[in-house]
Amino acid sequence: KNRWHHICFTWENTKGMWELYKNGQLAENGVDMTKNYVILSGGTAVIGQDQDSVGGGFSRRDTFGPGEVTELNLWGSVLSAGDIASQHANCTLATGLVHSWEQFKDGVNGAVRVEEP
Repeated sequence: KNRWHHICFTWENTKGMWELYKNGQLAENGVDMTKNYVILSGGTAVIGQDQDSVGGGFSRRDTFGPGEVTELNLWGSVLSAGDIASQHANCTLATGLVHSWEQFKDGVNGAVRVEEP
């Protein structure tokens, strides 16, 4: 049976602290992930595919799936555990969005099928 899951990954660059939430609950966490790194604007987000070089080196064996992605959002700051639980429950937290699902799905590239209800 197919089931949807809510995944949220947080990262802050000062200490490299990261957290992985599954269905609103903290599943894993750690420190020292790309400590003091700054993500510059103007890049490309690659979703569901591993790239072996910037913007290229794609291989079918490194793809996500089978599966579907929906409501993918990117925030400019680390969400609290409460905000992540709320996102899991009702997907309504829009404050602080850097890139929204609407922007992601309107900018797809390659062999991607966008389905609308």
